[in-house]
Amino acid sequence: MIEFSLFQLVHKIIDKLLGRRGPLYQDYSNVWSLDEWWKVNDWFRDICRACVRQNMNKEEETKMAKFVCSVLARKLIDI
Repeated sequence: MIEFSLFQLVHKIIDKLLGRRGPLYQDYSNVWSLDEWWKVNDWFRDICRACVRQNMNKEEETKMAKFVCSVLARKLIDI
């Protein structure tokens, strides 16, 4: 459930970067406080922008995605 929500969230953040409708807080208000929501949004946005700025290929993007998943897993364990 959480993995699917995170996957969907990342896609919505990418949509927002492309000028489409982005994620809405009310869809995730049961997961994060408003302050946490903005931090999560900013974090994912910065990662997506870094991938584009660095002109990453698929292999590098995959490594970045694995890194992001490992960071998220550590954060969830800490909670």
